[in-house]
Amino acid sequence: MQIGELSRRTGASVQAIRLYERRRLLKKPPRTPAGYRVYSEEYVDMVRLIHRGKHFGFTLDEIRKVLALFAVPDETTGTTPYQRGEHACVAEILRIGARKLDDLEHQMELLQRKRQELAAALNELRTLSNPGPKTIRRRRNN
Repeated sequence: MQIGELSRRTGASVQAIRLYERRRLLKKPPRTPAGYRVYSEEYVDMVRLIHRGKHFGFTLDEIRKVLALFAVPDETTGTTPYQRGEHACVAEILRIGARKLDDLEHQMELLQRKRQELAAALNELRTLSNPGPKTIRRRRNN
């Protein structure tokens, strides 16, 4: 399939797919004699995996590190450290995922504190802007 079909099947734009290739999230696809890229079903799975990683808050660099374990060969050696589904590969991906989960929980704690601080600041502002009946002064007509 060509890039347009890959785009339609994954929901990723053509530009995003090319970005993933440049950033080495996808291995370079073979080309036809006319120079067109030819994508297999493997690329559909990979682009969907990239989107899923983004959905979970992984950066493209973090996703590339995961894919480099089993899907995108090293440019110098042409190999990956693991085969897809290999126990050691899954264990490494689980470690990376657990670190990301810890990061997300930390971010959530920080956001919760910021939310509480903002709520307190807004309550203080409401109190200052609505002093109550005792402190309201009437304007005198002279």
